[in-house]
Amino acid sequence: MPAGVVALAAPAQAVSADIVIAEVYGAGGNSGATLKQDFIELYNRGAAEVSVEGWSVQYASSTGVSWQVTQLVGVIPPGRSYLVGEGFGSGGT
Repeated sequence: MPAGVVALAAPAQAVSADIVIAEVYGAGGNSGATLKQDFIELYNRGAAEVSVEGWSVQYASSTGVSWQVTQLVGVIPPGRSYLVGEGFGSGGT
């Protein structure tokens, strides 16, 4: 490879085109927050259930000091959601 050329890995492919991120709430637990916990909602817009075995959701704090990996298990039925709770704080209701 010529000097100054960097090889990049191919981009990751989606595991399922039917699973979408429906909602992300990242202010949970902060002063004045509506909710006490951050969350990610995954939604299956397809016609068949999708296994999330081996998938993960990863969360980093706004300061970059902490990193959390949540391994997902189970399946998401068609037309249903999968809610993943993350960071938790004392603020919110």
